[in-house]
Amino acid sequence: MKQTVKLILITTILSIVCDNGYSQKSYRTTNGHVLINGVYEDSVFTAKSHKLILEYDAGNKTINGNLNLQTFSSDVLYIDSIISQKPIYINIAGSIPVDFISWNHSDYNLDIPLEIKFNKIVIVVPAEIKLSHAENLPPHTCIMSVNFNVKLSDFMINIPKQLNETINVQFLQLILRQKYK
Repeated sequence: MKQTVKLILITTILSIVCDNGYSQKSYRTTNGHVLINGVYEDSVFTAKSHKLILEYDAGNKTINGNLNLQTFSSDVLYIDSIISQKPIYINIAGSIPVDFISWNHSDYNLDIPLEIKFNKIVIVVPAEIKLSHAENLPPHTCIMSVNFNVKLSDFMINIPKQLNETINVQFLQLILRQKYK
């Protein structure tokens, strides 16, 4: 009887250790590159940030991201003065219907709805997502590029007359590091 209990205990411990050691399910990166393109006074501007935090859960195939607007810089004094006033976070959430990180694969080009939360309002936008398997990097490393348009008036904010209400958002994210709890 003691040997049976001992065997069950050892098997349980080994399965927990092996599952945690070799089956990575949660990935997180904190330096995603984001571009926001818009029109201000009949000129195109680009606001940039390198602080997108993105998490990918391979178990339920979801992505969740957040970004502080204060991390953007546009080189347009008026726009930079608006976004630098106080911390304002944008949250992004979505589901990816393919298991893109578990093996080498061809590129995936997907149209996926993303939830964007800003100013306590959640909208859903169609996003073009491309998942590419990265060459010459550690195994199971993918590059995720995302492109979508947002209508600023959907977030019930005051839009200056000089600024076009529709902006284009693009981000590029390396899906690599395991998220540690």
